[in-house]
Amino acid sequence: MKKHGSPILKIHAERLSLSMSNQHRNLLYNRLIHITHRPRAKANHLLRAKRTNGGGIHSPYLFRFVTMVLNTKCTFYAFEALEAVHQKEKEQSILRLNKQKPHSVERMIFRIVQDMQPETMIEIGYHTGTETQYMKNACPKATCMSITYASNQNDDPSLKVALSQVEKLDFVLFNAPAEREQRMNEFRSCLQKTHEGTLFVVKYIHQTPEQALNWRLMRNQPEVRASIDLYSIGILFLKSDLPKCNLRIKTN
Repeated sequence: MKKHGSPILKIHAERLSLSMSNQHRNLLYNRLIHITHRPRAKANHLLRAKRTNGGGIHSPYLFRFVTMVLNTKCTFYAFEALEAVHQKEKEQSILRLNKQKPHSVERMIFRIVQDMQPETMIEIGYHTGTETQYMKNACPKATCMSITYASNQNDDPSLKVALSQVEKLDFVLFNAPAEREQRMNEFRSCLQKTHEGTLFVVKYIHQTPEQALNWRLMRNQPEVRASIDLYSIGILFLKSDLPKCNLRIKTN
């Protein structure tokens, strides 16, 4: 008599097979994006980006921001200690494989926060603690919140709770890729707490076509006056006296 396997085991086997199939598709998609989209996006950025010395930028505020904040060669007191801790964590993990100049994005975030000296900051994304430490060291007096959300979660209650606890937001960091609906919901929620001096920083703006579209949608919102595309990150300004512009800037 032929024995039949357990129905429960069959269900688990089918789910495992589907999971492996989805994982394979995701790996293949990421590989195709890495081969096709990212080199094209990088080349397009380099061809259209302005020089690091701020040439062609007519706004005095944006000129100073680009030359004195984004592309300064000055180092700060906290970099050595922060990067020593970061290097130790990196050695204990095989997940962080990045050919980009080490700490360049984190240092840029530090300089932006150090220049702004905000009162309230919020980081939204897959929290690793690295960017938060740079933000806190750049402005120790600021209230800094970090929101970690689950993947494919379009309506995150923790963000609403955090926003209900502050009167205004000065600095917002989107620290992870997100689906379009999720990102725009987050962005619109944060806009309700902003003022003219609020600044948004968005990472991974060219990682995939979806993230590139998210970036375009965010920078084209009526509340946004100016944007700076540095390829590795994007920056959004709400100051009403700024000229309406979308700048692409090369980084040192």
